[in-house]
Amino acid sequence: MAVTDRQFLLLLHLGLGALYLHGFGSGLAGLSQHARLVRFAVIGAMVLAFAAWASVLTGTYLIYPWYRAVAPAGADLSAFPQRFLLADPSLERWHKFGMEWKEHVAWLSPILATAAAYLAVRYRSQLEEWVGVRRTVRVFLTLAFATGLVAGALGAALNKVAPNAFAFQ
Repeated sequence: MAVTDRQFLLLLHLGLGALYLHGFGSGLAGLSQHARLVRFAVIGAMVLAFAAWASVLTGTYLIYPWYRAVAPAGADLSAFPQRFLLADPSLERWHKFGMEWKEHVAWLSPILATAAAYLAVRYRSQLEEWVGVRRTVRVFLTLAFATGLVAGALGAALNKVAPNAFAFQ
């Protein structure tokens, strides 16, 4: 069984999602009351920020162009997911709401993750003492994770509705 170039890039994109989960978990665990875990907060927040940026950039510039490809006249629309969704009135909301919302909410994740990583690195030595900073980092981590989760869930749902939406069926 051979893996196509598209499938390989999608697997890379999805693998970054697994790294994203680990960054979130480590970052959140490191924000507990134990001083010895502060380094996990810093490392986790940095991993989350890296994975969020890498995932959004690969999704936007490597995966998304396949979704938006323009179909030649008379082509089978199942190979052109955006055109497939827009051609069927019962499915066009998947593009107009699902994909458009996914595109925008996904970019919030790396921004929020970067804010969490910045605060964790900047206030590393005060994280165990300053409850307010620890709480703020926790909020940014959670919001970054939530926006990434929404984007990932919408991507998975779109992949089920539109054939070949992201190169896997």
